Amino acid sequence: MTTSEIKSELNKAREAVRDYRLARDKANAYGQTLMGGKTVRYDSDGSTHERKGNPVENAYCTLADYETEVDELFREMVAARKSAEKYIRLVNDSKQRKVLIKYYLSRMDWDDIAYELGYSVRHVQRLHGYALIKISKST
Repeated sequence: MTTSEIKSELNKAREAVRDYRLARDKANAYGQTLMGGKTVRYDSDGSTHERKGNPVENAYCTLADYETEVDELFREMVAARKSAEKYIRLVNDSKQRKVLIKYYLSRMDWDDIAYELGYSVRHVQRLHGYALIKISKST
């Protein structure tokens, strides 16, 4: 595999983590709003808030849909992470492996990785590039 193909495979894990976190946060926010009673207006005549009947029932159905989406995205994230971990394990250098894990699995920014590891951003990106080359040679 080429380095761009490796990078594309690893980016699938990064994107899957992002999608899962966004869906989870959306479901949690909706659930908190629902539990706070803000979605129901008891003094309403129902003409503006009812889609298909009871607004409370609809709100709970929407929450269930969000939670189903979160569960599906979680399964996709786990599969993508397993695939990425398979490639990351091919890197023997611990510094390069840390960079890959922090960037692709933890979704950290280059600046944060550099700060945490005590390197410059440019050096972290260089380690990333070396790791991709090692993976491409190993596959």
